[in-house]
Amino acid sequence: MKARGSMLVSKILQAILKESRYTLREISKETGVSISTLTDWQSGRTPRDLEKLRRVAHFFGHSLHEILFGEPDPLEKEVPKDWLIERIENGEFEIILRRKNEN
Repeated sequence: MKARGSMLVSKILQAILKESRYTLREISKETGVSISTLTDWQSGRTPRDLEKLRRVAHFFGHSLHEILFGEPDPLEKEVPKDWLIERIENGEFEIILRRKNEN
């Protein structure tokens, strides 16, 4: 059971990193998780420090639950506000306000 869980985490992280435009060095710098730890997780090693895994998950806008179980957290119904605010401040998102058409 333990190996199966670590493989799920590994596959989810691989998919997220593949879609990402970030290098392992950039992820490491932003999250404080070492490159070797990120590489270990990708290759199937079981994460021992859930706080580090949570930081990586939130860096990519995911919950820890999503990384561990491969599905949205039923208790977390919205994007973490801190994550969204940080991305807006970093210029990664643009917010456009428009008046709705009143017909």
